[in-house]
Amino acid sequence: GFAFLKLDYSNIEARTAAVLAQETTMLAAFESGVDLHKKTASLMLKVPVDQITKEQRTMGKVCNLALIYGMGAERLQDFANTYFANTHFDCIWTLQEAEANREIFLNAYPKLRTWHTACNGYADENDVWVRDSGPTTLRSMTGRLRRQAAGYSTRININSQSIACDGLKTAI
Repeated sequence: GFAFLKLDYSNIEARTAAVLAQETTMLAAFESGVDLHKKTASLMLKVPVDQITKEQRTMGKVCNLALIYGMGAERLQDFANTYFANTHFDCIWTLQEAEANREIFLNAYPKLRTWHTACNGYADENDVWVRDSGPTTLRSMTGRLRRQAAGYSTRININSQSIACDGLKTAI
C-alpha cells in the first residue's frame, strides 16, 4: 500500500540562507542545536538564550522570518503586528521600533546584510557598486529559471528558497 509522510526540515530556508551568506553566528547556532528564534531574541535583547520567554522567542521568530529575506522596516512593522495579532501576542511595533529591530538584527547577523547587497547589485568595470533591482533571470542550482525576478526581497528569497526546494524534492 501507500503511506503519507509528514516531514519537517526545521528552519530549512533559514539554514540555506545562513550557508549562502556564510553567517557564522547562525551556522554555529544550528550546529550546536540552539533554537534559532531564541538565539535571535537573545542577540537582539542582550538576554541569555536560556532566559528567553515565549513572547521574546516570538519576536525573534518574526525577525528571522522577515529579515532573512531583506524585508524593509515598514513591511516588518506590518508583518510583525499581523503575526503578533494572529498568535494572541499583545504587542504592537511602531515604525521606529521596526526600524530599530531591523538594524539590531542586521548588526547581530552582519553577513546577511552583505549577502543581501550581493544579491541586488554588482561591481561595474570601474569597481563601482551598482544597485540593480530591475527584472532579471535567476537560475537555481539545479537549473530551474525564474524570469523577470525584480525587487530587493524577491532576489534574496529566490536564491534561498530555490535551493531549499530543490533539496526537498531530491530528498523525496
